[in-house]
Amino acid sequence: MPSYTLPLRCIPKARPRGDRGGTHMPPEYMAWKADVAQRLIAVGAKPLDGKITMQITVLFSGAKVADTDNLGGAIMDACNGVLYHDDRQVYPLTVIPWAYCDNDVITIDVTQQHDYEIVAQRIIKLDAQSLSKKAIADQLNGAGVLTRTGNVWTAALVGAVIKSGEVR
Repeated sequence: MPSYTLPLRCIPKARPRGDRGGTHMPPEYMAWKADVAQRLIAVGAKPLDGKITMQITVLFSGAKVADTDNLGGAIMDACNGVLYHDDRQVYPLTVIPWAYCDNDVITIDVTQQHDYEIVAQRIIKLDAQSLSKKAIADQLNGAGVLTRTGNVWTAALVGAVIKSGEVR
């Protein structure tokens, strides 16, 4: 799991500004995003393919902490194209802000999800809809995710075996 620690203050996601020339993001925000991206690239960050999970921990040396969604949004903007190709790849995202710390620090932990984890998540979502075992298997099989051989369902993408008795 790649982990990146950046010793700098996180600024919250800025709102677009409008003037006669159109709308634009504030220059300070754009410079901060570029700085984060450059620091990540300097330590060897490369965009991951597929689904990823991300945990962001933001330490603040003072008492003031911005809204969690604005902190996450700013870091997600800065990481787009650096840690992943598109922010739609990131799920779930966890943002943890801490105030009164010794230093301003941003830590980003990234984990690439494997296909079997995606299949498991899909099974859990279908199971939450109170579908029968057969209905779940039919939906997954119809989507080309699972194939059946005898009494065993196999994830076609990674060969992970899920026994039909384990799918409720």
